[in-house]
Amino acid sequence: MFVLNQLRRSFGVCVVLGLVTGCAVSGGEEQTEVTTAALSASNGSERAAIALRWAPIHYQDVDQTGSHALGGAADYITRYDYDGDLEGRNNWQHAGNAAYPLSAHAYYSVVETSTHWFIVYVFFHPRDWSDSFFDTEHENDAEGLLVTVQRDGSQYGVLKSAVTVAHKDFFSYVPSGGNWTSGSESIDGTLPMANFNGDLHPVTAAEAKGHGLKARGGYDIVGDGVVYYPSLTTAQVPTNPNDRNVSYQLVDIFEPGGMWDQRFTSSLFAGFGSFAGDKSDGCGSGTIGCDENAANTPWGWDDHDDGPGRGALAMDPAGVAYNYFHIPEAISGVYTFNPYLTPLSNNQLYDLRPSHALNQCADVEGASSADGANVSLYDCHGRGNQLFWAFDQGNGYWALVNAMSGKCLDQVPGSSDGLNVAQWGCHFGDNQLWHPEQAPGSNFFTLTNKQSGRVLEVSGNQSTQNGANIQTWTYDGSGDMKWQITRH
Repeated sequence: MFVLNQLRRSFGVCVVLGLVTGCAVSGGEEQTEVTTAALSASNGSERAAIALRWAPIHYQDVDQTGSHALGGAADYITRYDYDGDLEGRNNWQHAGNAAYPLSAHAYYSVVETSTHWFIVYVFFHPRDWSDSFFDTEHENDAEGLLVTVQRDGSQYGVLKSAVTVAHKDFFSYVPSGGNWTSGSESIDGTLPMANFNGDLHPVTAAEAKGHGLKARGGYDIVGDGVVYYPSLTTAQVPTNPNDRNVSYQLVDIFEPGGMWDQRFTSSLFAGFGSFAGDKSDGCGSGTIGCDENAANTPWGWDDHDDGPGRGALAMDPAGVAYNYFHIPEAISGVYTFNPYLTPLSNNQLYDLRPSHALNQCADVEGASSADGANVSLYDCHGRGNQLFWAFDQGNGYWALVNAMSGKCLDQVPGSSDGLNVAQWGCHFGDNQLWHPEQAPGSNFFTLTNKQSGRVLEVSGNQSTQNGANIQTWTYDGSGDMKWQITRH
């Protein structure tokens, strides 16, 4: 792989004019080793190729007013760990320190159904800042967009829409000539496309200071600004606040040890989907104040006055597309690759809800702490007898420990259908180990007992009666064998 940066800089004007003229741009970006066949998001290198193909050309407005602007550097995009640590509460402080250059990065994830790819891009800034007494600031900032691509049988598919994140609002766009129209939300405009390395890419823009992101035209560079171009290998630092040709490196959210793997690291995240940020080091000085823990990850993005719910843009993007747009082609809501749906994380707390009765939970009867206390179905209330700690036992198996009693979800020893499930003192034998796996053709999960090979099931032919027994049975695809595993 190679990067011809000087050649790309020579053609920078043509890239910009490509918005209007369609002039071709060559050079300046590495090529990925992929075939001409349609790609799969489950393959890491192909996932990267999909992300690179549709990554936006990004216009970042830059303001140099006041000390918090850092001479314009406060508007540069970078990594959340640009300073070499996983501490979110020192990012405001370290921004502008020459020891921690703000090399350009953006994060991505690719979720897949049989009909579409859903690609999230995230642009991170260490500061959301202001030079106005009438505004607020906060440490860390992550804005971005969701791009939906139809898998039409070609290598990279056809781009259909984009939904961008500007603070607490989402904005929807379709490319010129596109056939998606307004659904429950009105389309906010046309998504411009520009020719970069022979392919049309979406063009986005972010405002200075607060970094809200829209399709270019909704925001744009006003005076100074940086124009970023995607790469898989190169992360450049702008040479000045008006550098119009800077490479940003794409980073997989699901890379080992990356953003998703760190989601429960308390020094980096204050809660699920929220970056940790405090009021120290001058944040808020000269303004109304500094908000703590105010920046969100993609699984925390939320439109404050519209659906479809917090985190859905990343975790259920097919649902977002179906909600926002009228879609003439078939669109599947069943994910063939969605790593956000990984059901369990070690030492985290969950409830278990059968797919046919999502307002009901697996419940230790009578909130008992006794060995052998039965587990049955009951209306969800969120107390400890309906919550289970997940502890990784290796090789895909987990122990599920009741939060109230401290005892394990336990199947009666055996390997036949109809074995009862209760709680019992934890010994971590095979009858207390469970394997979560996405149920075929759905976004729910089965829980297979290691000893019997049978799955957790509500007895009584999809009963919704409080007190319906929970047991194990050979999987047959019924709704009472599929579970929503909800983190608390």
